Amino acid sequence: MQKNDELEIQLRKNMDTLKIVGKGVIVFGIWTIIKVVLYSTLQWDSIYESMADEELTRGETLLVYIFLLFIIFGSDIAIRLYVGCSAIAEGRGRRKRPVYFVAAFILLIFSVAWTVLSVLPADDTYQSPLDTVMTVIVEATSCITLLEMCLSAIRVRRLRRRLAEQG
Repeated sequence: MQKNDELEIQLRKNMDTLKIVGKGVIVFGIWTIIKVVLYSTLQWDSIYESMADEELTRGETLLVYIFLLFIIFGSDIAIRLYVGCSAIAEGRGRRKRPVYFVAAFILLIFSVAWTVLSVLPADDTYQSPLDTVMTVIVEATSCITLLEMCLSAIRVRRLRRRLAEQG
C-alpha cells in the first residue's frame, strides 16, 4: 500500500506542476503580444522603411503589417492558450488528448529557434547587449516552461497508468 501512496504523491505533484506551467505558457503568450505591440509602436519608422513599397501608402503599409502580425501572433497566442488550458485541465484530473502535447512540442521548437535568432545579429542594425540578454532570458524561460510542461505531462500519464495497473 505504501508504494501506491508514493505514486499518488508524485502524481499530485506533477499535476500541480502541469497547472502552474500551463498558466506560465498562457502568460508567455500574453507577454509576446505586449512585446510585439511595444516593438511595433517604438520602431514603426524603421519597420515602415523596410516594408516601404511605391504602390502602398503609409496607411496601407500599416494595415498590411497589422494584418500579418494578427495572423502570426494571433496563431501563436491561440496555440499557447490551447496548450496552457489543456495542461491546466489535465493537471486538474481531466484526461486530454495528446494533441496539445504535440502543439507544445512544436511551440518548444519554435521558441528555441526564436531564442537562437534573437542572439544572432540582424543585418547592420544595432541592438544593445542588455536587450539581447533580456530577450534570451525571457525566451529561455519560455522554453524551460514548455519543456517542463511536456515532461510533467509524460510523468502524469505514466503515473496514472502505473496506478491503474496496481490498483
